[in-house]
Amino acid sequence: LGVKPHRITPYWPEANGGSERFFRTIKKTIQAAVIERKDWQQELEMFLLSYRATPHASTKVSPAELIFKYTFAVGFLPCVSEDIPPAALTSADSEAKAHQENYANKMRHTTPHKLILGDNVLLKQLESNKFTPAYDPHPYVVTDVKGNQVTVEREGKRVTRNSSFFKKLLQDDDSGNEQVVHPSSPVRPPVPCESPGSPKSVIADPPNSSQPRRSSRMVRLPDKFKDFVLSREGRNVKD
Repeated sequence: LGVKPHRITPYWPEANGGSERFFRTIKKTIQAAVIERKDWQQELEMFLLSYRATPHASTKVSPAELIFKYTFAVGFLPCVSEDIPPAALTSADSEAKAHQENYANKMRHTTPHKLILGDNVLLKQLESNKFTPAYDPHPYVVTDVKGNQVTVEREGKRVTRNSSFFKKLLQDDDSGNEQVVHPSSPVRPPVPCESPGSPKSVIADPPNSSQPRRSSRMVRLPDKFKDFVLSREGRNVKD
């Protein structure tokens, strides 16, 4: 049948989008059978029968007709033909995949990555708790690049991910001129030195004022209190 194993990028289901989308349809079929209290295995067989007899959107031909060279017949399983599918089907499938790829890249605003062999990169790691950083602080070295599939290595550990999982680590050329301050030696602020002839600066104490620090404007009572005499105790006496 020409089936060949093909390894995809880990943690990147878009690389195997056709199978992942088909699993969603199978899941819905099984869920519907369980809700309707039917045998989900029998319903799954009926679904596969309908799927294999339905023309595909890319090739315009049903999967059964593509393999067996004629329409699918229930209860009759012909021999598998070894003929290669015509070039028109392959061309239609390639055009459909290219259209889907261009549409996805346009909607996601993707750009080509600039990772090459020997680059030091940081790997995006899964969040195990709220204190987990977004990227592993220990860098990896790029050892292989195949399109958007990048393989890195660190201390014998090899990791393969999509290029979006990596951030290129920029090297600082001025790192040799930087001074390293150890935590054991605290940094003290500089103390200004005074010349022998200069007078010592005297800091005057702030004046101790007992007056309240608020506005001294005149307070005018509202007109609704003009018929009352307000005492200091807070009680009102009506005239």
